[in-house]
Amino acid sequence: MLWLTLVVAGQAKGDTIYAVKDLGVQGREATGARINERGHVLFGVEAESWLRPRRHFFWNGDFRLELTWTFTAGFAVDDSGSLVGGRLGPGETTEVFRFTPANPNQPPDGVIGTLDGSDSRVLAVNNNGVYVGAEGSLLTLKAVYGSSQNQPVELGTLGGDYSMAVAINDSGRITGFATTGATLEQINQGASDAEAFIYDHGQMTGLGTLGGPISYGRAINESGQIVGDSTLADSWLPSRESHAFLYDPVTGMQDIGIPGKFSVAHDINDLGIVAGQEYDPLGLVSPKAFLYDHLSRIQYLDDLFGSQTQWTSFRSATGINNRGQIVGTGLINGEIHIFLATPVPEPTSLLLALVATFAASLRYRRRKD
Repeated sequence: MLWLTLVVAGQAKGDTIYAVKDLGVQGREATGARINERGHVLFGVEAESWLRPRRHFFWNGDFRLELTWTFTAGFAVDDSGSLVGGRLGPGETTEVFRFTPANPNQPPDGVIGTLDGSDSRVLAVNNNGVYVGAEGSLLTLKAVYGSSQNQPVELGTLGGDYSMAVAINDSGRITGFATTGATLEQINQGASDAEAFIYDHGQMTGLGTLGGPISYGRAINESGQIVGDSTLADSWLPSRESHAFLYDPVTGMQDIGIPGKFSVAHDINDLGIVAGQEYDPLGLVSPKAFLYDHLSRIQYLDDLFGSQTQWTSFRSATGINNRGQIVGTGLINGEIHIFLATPVPEPTSLLLALVATFAASLRYRRRKD
């Protein structure tokens, strides 16, 4: 059953009203929730029983479909509502296929590419039909992009033997992470082991870290801003502190986490609003979903609208689109559910366009200065 709750969010910040929808799925863990510009949501859920397989769902704005065939190697959704996923192919290959869901039993439209290696995966697709992910064996995966018109192309690494492409914008710029090939001695002296990267015009460039040895790029918007997480300097394994970051092509990488707390940024929209999660690596404290905006404010979803709904808490914000819709996980009666929060009324397309244009002009002026 699907439940809809209207809540007032941020009373001191403009009295934004959200419609918070429970997408009606519960499980041991809900992961990989993606949202497109039409409010379609694609996600996977680990079943309550360890004996039951992983289940996949697609919410098209009106009703939810459980996909009766299995994504075995990742999945993604574009703004038209078409899905791109991977499944094991003949021999040691992975087939990339496109799927436009109309009913739960509809088969994929057809194979649009083949990746080498049975551990390959598809992780994102843009509105031009270009998908990204990784191909190869588990320990030596290489970031890759391709489309129905072009064979997969490997992006390379930053000097190591492993890379993964995680997100792509409509301009074709890609982010993810790649190993550097640094030795243990070099890492102990401050070198990075793996870095978030941007791939643009055939060139992979490392973005650095927040002082520690590792950073991961997880999402990129149309301005080339990238979000993810990075370890910090002067923190020690196995509990090395990791913070969410925001990378801007002009200002570089910025720490947007709270000191003393672990965090990760999962997504960023074209207005620069970041969706993420604060968490305890030991699991002693419940995770908290948050938004981060251009005013450098962290806003917890529990504070915005949690206390006025059926939800006990909001655990993660994994996606946000330009309409301000947020998708993630939360608790209802101790059970993990997928939520979709929609501003009411939604921002108009004209207002969004004006804000995006203004933000772009500011970045251009900074670049000229």
